[in-house]
Amino acid sequence: MTLLNCAMWSLYGMPFVKPDSLLVVTINGFGFFLELIYVAIFLIFSPWVKRVSTDLPNHSAIT
Repeated sequence: MTLLNCAMWSLYGMPFVKPDSLLVVTINGFGFFLELIYVAIFLIFSPWVKRVSTDLPNHSAIT
C-alpha cells in the first residue's frame, strides 16, 4: 500500500502536474524505491505459503 501511495504522490509532484514541488517528488521518489526494494526482498526470501497468503488476504466472503 505504501508503494502505491509513494508512486501516486510522486506523480502528483511532477512539474507538469504541480509546479514548484521538488520536495514532494524527492521524498516520495526515495520512498517509492525504498519500498520497491523491500517488496523485492520479501518476494525473493519469503516461503511460498507466506507469499500466497499475502497476495490473497481474505477469501471468507467468496466461499
